Amino acid sequence: MKKKDKKKKDSARERRSGIYLMLLGVFILEFFFFAWCRVQYVETGYDISKETAKHKKLLSLQRNFKIELARLKSPERLSQIARSRLGLVAPKTGQTIIIP
Repeated sequence: MKKKDKKKKDSARERRSGIYLMLLGVFILEFFFFAWCRVQYVETGYDISKETAKHKKLLSLQRNFKIELARLKSPERLSQIARSRLGLVAPKTGQTIIIP
């Protein structure tokens, strides 16, 4: 009789130990999942920071290109190039022909 009770107690104790082990395993898995999520969150933050800096740098470069394009297309510069490099002059009043 005592052996049967002892066997039941051991069986119940093993069952409880198994449940505790399962809960501990679930807790450990949950902890690793949480840590993985935090790492992904931080890496995504770093990626966003890098891309934001890259975007600002490209906007600055685009602004500089627009300024350079405006400088190159300025009428004063073009007329100076026409006079100095190509030898062009403005037409006199009798040299122009208006085509109807």
